[in-house]
Amino acid sequence: VVGKPSRAFFDAAILRAEAVMKQRFGDSDEREGGGPESSLAVDRKRVVMIGDDARDDVKGAIAAGLNGLLVRTGKYREGEEKRAGLLNENGQPLTGFLGTAENFSAAVDCLLLGHT
Repeated sequence: VVGKPSRAFFDAAILRAEAVMKQRFGDSDEREGGGPESSLAVDRKRVVMIGDDARDDVKGAIAAGLNGLLVRTGKYREGEEKRAGLLNENGQPLTGFLGTAENFSAAVDCLLLGHT
């Protein structure tokens, strides 16, 4: 059993996303151009884990080379980002921690509008 926050969990999710894209869009060699720019490899720096668990969802994603955005719903408790070590001693976010959002919908809006 592989679960969050293990890197294997996030690696498996990335591999699955790549497999789905390959199935849906074909191999890069099959598409026009076929060069690196048409690759279906997932760029981890462009992936965001949206979750309500600061340690397992967000910090786990960051440890796996992804970004994380914490929603203030479900498991979230006030100050969780500091307790989980997502903020340094000066209150600045760790690299990859994009902040918090009120809920999942607001998190998606923030990402689409570039407010992170």
